[in-house]
Amino acid sequence: MLFRSEYALSLSSIHLKLGHFEEAVAHAELARERHPAKAKILLGRIALEQGRLAQAEEQARAAMADVNERFSAAVLLAKVLTAQERFDEALALVEQTRQEASSSATGPVQGLAFLRGDLLARRGQNREAEKAFREEIRFFPRDRQTYANLALLLMTEGKVEEARELLEQLA
Repeated sequence: MLFRSEYALSLSSIHLKLGHFEEAVAHAELARERHPAKAKILLGRIALEQGRLAQAEEQARAAMADVNERFSAAVLLAKVLTAQERFDEALALVEQTRQEASSSATGPVQGLAFLRGDLLARRGQNREAEKAFREEIRFFPRDRQTYANLALLLMTEGKVEEARELLEQLA
């Protein structure tokens, strides 16, 4: 049963990436009994992709109750808050999660520094945004979106050559 639940979670993620939302929901539901928080995070991600922001927020908040998944759930919730244009709340959550994660033994949280960079860039705090994007790249170098956002930030600051070098690094 355990392997079947984990297999269902993996299939749900794959279907989500492919845009097969019904199948993604169905597989997440199969894993709900054994992995309730992970299933809620996936259901929240699906709802976010579909633009059902209230449902995505509900799933993220519910998943945050699980101590083992609270950081992943917080990243999802921050994404939802950003989509709802609740930028101050999203940044406060990112900063709080960042503090909690740094004082725990879990290590870096994927997507957290990226979100921080995105939110800081929206505020015009480009220097801090650049640091955050570079931190995300340092810990998660395969995330292409972070490179793209950092390159765009650098270009808006007139650092075209640095942006070009960054994109070459990605390639």
